[in-house]
Amino acid sequence: MVHTHMNLSNDFIKAARLHHDFVKLLWGNEAFQQYFKEQSNKGQESTHAILERCSDNNCWERMDGLMSSLLIHFKKVHGLCCRENFPLSCYPLLVQSLRNDINKGLNVDDGKFDVILGKGSRKEVADMIHKRFNMDGRNPSRRKVDLLGRKDLMCFLVDPFSCEWRSRFFCKPTWPSL
Repeated sequence: MVHTHMNLSNDFIKAARLHHDFVKLLWGNEAFQQYFKEQSNKGQESTHAILERCSDNNCWERMDGLMSSLLIHFKKVHGLCCRENFPLSCYPLLVQSLRNDINKGLNVDDGKFDVILGKGSRKEVADMIHKRFNMDGRNPSRRKVDLLGRKDLMCFLVDPFSCEWRSRFFCKPTWPSL
């Protein structure tokens, strides 16, 4: 199963994005102004800092970029894997498609990922996740949890219905260069 912390990040950003317009209107609300004045100095500073970050358009752009380039792919794959009728023999193909989508998302628009999230962020993210894509079924390291196990590859290889596929699939253990 795909780790759900990527899903939680995706859900958090999506929910925060829904509050963008509300936060913009909040400062003009009389009831909020009264509440803000009644807070201690420390409370006012904390509330002001949160609302300042929420009104920063660059922050929203960075979150949108992270979501569309990376997090949404994990969310979609996890949704497919959780289906009751999902065949285990298709899991390696799904992991490969996740790998392809992430690679495409990190490399889209001539480095837009680095422009939005900061120089070098694409490489940093790729370095964090590429070890998990162990297309040979071997555990990448003792510290990382792999996405593909030997049992998954065996289910893929012995699937009696694989002859009906019109394409040939090649599992390669290397990560594409960035």
